[in-house]
This record gives sequence, structure tokens and C-alpha cells, in this order.
Amino acid sequence: MRGRVEIGVLAIGVVLALFTGWAVFFADFGGGAAAEAAPGDEGESWIVVDQGKRVASASPRPAGSPSPSPTFTFAPQATPTAAPSPTGACEGVLTFGQIAGLTVEAGAGTATVSWFNPGDPDLVEYKLTALPQVLVTGQQPDLDWVTVQPGAPCRTLTATITGLDRGAPYMFSVDAVSKAYNSDGNRTVTVARSGVLYTD
Repeated sequence: MRGRVEIGVLAIGVVLALFTGWAVFFADFGGGAAAEAAPGDEGESWIVVDQGKRVASASPRPAGSPSPSPTFTFAPQATPTAAPSPTGACEGVLTFGQIAGLTVEAGAGTATVSWFNPGDPDLVEYKLTALPQVLVTGQQPDLDWVTVQPGAPCRTLTATITGLDRGAPYMFSVDAVSKAYNSDGNRTVTVARSGVLYTD
């Protein structure tokens, strides 16, 4: 009889031990699940926005009056300079490096040119030509020269060029041919020139 009671008590103890172990297991399992399900302590997310400032509206620009359009002026065509007349005593020496003006009277395919001759002991002759002012492509036409003897110094010389195109623009040029210094040859220098003129 005593043996049966001890066996029964032992059986009850085993059952209680099993029950307690299962209870602890389920308690741990449930607590872990609850801990996983519960939200963490990281806090809620926030978006920080700076409050904007009011910008003053741009003041309207005054309409004003429109700027005037630029104006262009054109210089008149240069007129030929008249041949200089001697002032004071004539020195009788050519001044090289200075180009004087010419007096030109245009005709029908001709031009009469006048210039002042100061004279010079080394002066050999003058050469007069007409320079066409119409652009020509390719080979340029040869120039025709008119030779004028200087004669007496300190006087005005006049020469006429013929065979010019009618109604065509020309410039007229006078070269002085003189003896070269320290040489047996001659040198040629332009001493007078006109502006652009049209023949009749």
C-alpha cells in the first residue's frame, strides 16, 4: 500500500514538472513573439521643413521712350585739289615726298591737266598719265604716258590726255623724272595727283 502511494506521489510530481516546463516554454515563446510584434524604441520619423519667406514682388519698369535709331552720315566725295600757286619767291627746287594737287578740266574722252613747276637743276621731264578707276579682273590695261618738258621754272604747265573712255572715272597723276644722286641713271617720283573725275 505504501509503495503505491509513493509511486502515485512520484507520478504527480512528474506531471507537475512536465506541466511547469511546458508553461515556461510557452511563456518564453509568447513573450518573444510579443516582443517582436511590439514596435521598437526608435521613435517616429519626422520631416523638417523651413518656413519660407515672402519675396517682395518686382517693381514694374517704367516704359519710357524708345531709344532713337542711330543716324549715319556720308562724307561727300572728295574734289580734286587745285594746283598750288607759288607763294613768295620760287626756290626752283623740287620737294620730294610731298604730292601736290592738280587742276583738271574733263572733256569728251579727254582731260586737260595743269600743275605748278617749281623747277630744279636736276629735273629732266614730267610724265602725265590717267589712272582708270573701274575695277578690271585679270590682266590690267597698260597706261599711256604723256611726256612734258619742264621749260622755264616757276610757272604752270598744262598738258592734254586724249583717248579716254567717255563718262568713265579717272585719277590723274604727274611724275617728275630727275637725275639720281651719285648715279648715272634717273629716278621717277610722283609729285602731283588729282581726285577721281569723270570724263564727258
